[in-house]
Amino acid sequence: MAKVLRSKVLGFCMGVKRAVDMAEEVLNENEGKEVFMLGPLIHNEQALQALYDKGLHLLSEEYIEERCNEKSIVIIRAHGTSPSILTRIEKTGARIVDTSCPRVKASQKRAASYSQDGFLVFIAGDLGHGEVLSISSYAGDKAIVFKDAEEAKTFFKTSELFQKNPRAFDKAILISQTTIRKEEYDAIIAVLQKKLPQIEVFNTICSATKERQLFLRELAHEVDGILVIGGRHSANTQRLLSLAQELSPHAALVEAVHEIPPEFFRLEKVGLTAGASTANKSIDEVEQKLLEANTI
Repeated sequence: MAKVLRSKVLGFCMGVKRAVDMAEEVLNENEGKEVFMLGPLIHNEQALQALYDKGLHLLSEEYIEERCNEKSIVIIRAHGTSPSILTRIEKTGARIVDTSCPRVKASQKRAASYSQDGFLVFIAGDLGHGEVLSISSYAGDKAIVFKDAEEAKTFFKTSELFQKNPRAFDKAILISQTTIRKEEYDAIIAVLQKKLPQIEVFNTICSATKERQLFLRELAHEVDGILVIGGRHSANTQRLLSLAQELSPHAALVEAVHEIPPEFFRLEKVGLTAGASTANKSIDEVEQKLLEANTI
């Protein structure tokens, strides 16, 4: 009979749990009112559906003025948003409930403070990710984003300003998206420190991200295959999948039980890990499906 092993750390991180709890509290206390979330609160469709079922509405930035008024409530998602967006919401008279992850808020404040002091703010992460967009907005035109070490190398090779006036980069800091893999961040750090020895580097990877990656490595030694449970649009879930694929010949991402690849029902030991925005219910369902198959 196949055995199912869970990673020691998986599922909701502190920031996501806080955001979901705050959203549920707002919905429970404001029945009948229009409650919006500005973009997906978290990157997990199943967890979001539970909030939609309670009356939460998705709001796009372009419709802020059209949809919001003094009777509305707007929830800022865990990834945060920009100062300009907050100002637009405030002007409509809507009440703002900010569920931004405290770690993201800390990076926003750091980006704002250093950029105001004339520092360039290098950010390691995915340019289109909500967290990176919100952090970079606080640095304004001082923000420079790299998704990996190759992009960093290309920047210094092609930057006319760096070629003509490297002293313009004397004041610089580096922070990261909270969900970046440590190996990716270390590679970017190495490139920047070679070009800018004086750069100030901050360790802004979330401890929950580090723990998930650490315990996934441990789990890989004990199992024949790894299922990563979580949303396909979740950055930290995708990074777990990438690591799982490096560690195991059998690795797959599933959002729901019907997506479990047939091969996993034939493995002797299956390991489970999950992204920081994956609810316990989703993890339980996948585990139960694998165990049920053993009894048939």
